[in-house]
Amino acid sequence: MPDIHDDSLELLPGIVKGLQAYIEELDNDLDHAVARITALEAGPSSAHNKHQSWVVTATDAEWAELAAWVDWLNENYELTSSNRIAPCWPAHVGASEQIAALWHAWLAAREAQAADIGDHMIAWHERWLWTSLPRIATALKNCESDRHTPPRQPPPPTQLET
Repeated sequence: MPDIHDDSLELLPGIVKGLQAYIEELDNDLDHAVARITALEAGPSSAHNKHQSWVVTATDAEWAELAAWVDWLNENYELTSSNRIAPCWPAHVGASEQIAALWHAWLAAREAQAADIGDHMIAWHERWLWTSLPRIATALKNCESDRHTPPRQPPPPTQLET
């Protein structure tokens, strides 16, 4: 009759190999998480992007996502003419920046909700959505009739005397 301990000893190298692979996978996941945390703590590292707005640095895919989200927001929240986001909003840098910030806050709130962390979605509604819409509407005030009015030209850059 075979000894049960002998059978177990034969399985041991396979178990050890499986555990080593699992530990290696965990190490890779940990390295990835540490790299993401380090990047988040450091913030934008490129001096090139230091003073550039989201509208300048965003990819075509990000613009497409944001545009789809704005359409969703207008429809799902049944925004009225006083706070509906005009279709020409991408032509207005100030409005686009505020809308992108609102969208990113919404994404973060959704992520926290999915992770079951706190009450971020209600906070997003109370703190960000309904307080941001009037500011966005102000940035788009010349386009209330759905006819685009080009934004005013920005003043020249600040010139410090030396």
